[in-house]
Amino acid sequence: MIVKTKSFEQTHRLGERFGKNICGNKYSKKFIFALDGGLGSGKTAFVSGLARGLGIDGPVLSPSFTIVKEYSGDSYPLYHMDLYRLSDTHDLMSFDFYEYVSSEEFVTAIEWAGKFGDMNYLPEIPAIFCVISPDNHGDENSRIFKFRFANMNDKLKKEIAAVD
Repeated sequence: MIVKTKSFEQTHRLGERFGKNICGNKYSKKFIFALDGGLGSGKTAFVSGLARGLGIDGPVLSPSFTIVKEYSGDSYPLYHMDLYRLSDTHDLMSFDFYEYVSSEEFVTAIEWAGKFGDMNYLPEIPAIFCVISPDNHGDENSRIFKFRFANMNDKLKKEIAAVD
């Protein structure tokens, strides 16, 4: 699925729609958003909107120096991770990555998720992979989001992907 946004606000709203869809689904209580894109591509803006859609108030900032930031809201906890400063998948153990993604209910948003290549380190739970890139035919705030869904049946995918 490909979605284009033309501004920070639209990127934020896209994340918010995904968050609301997750809250309304009846098929899964665990989700991972694996986000990849260059510096300033809109990863944190998307996660900020996702948090809002999950009922989390307040600012959401990139956890570049803390690796992971936990947020709680009306529905699911959000674990916001930034792998930019990690060297390899062994570093995931340094902050209990697998404990976060084995909780009963959660949404995890991982910035720089593709840093280690194939993403085989992710558990087999519903995942949304997203590559964000500038839209070279739009203005400097335009972005192209390329989504790929994994470990989801068709009904869940349809509910979660209803963002147009």
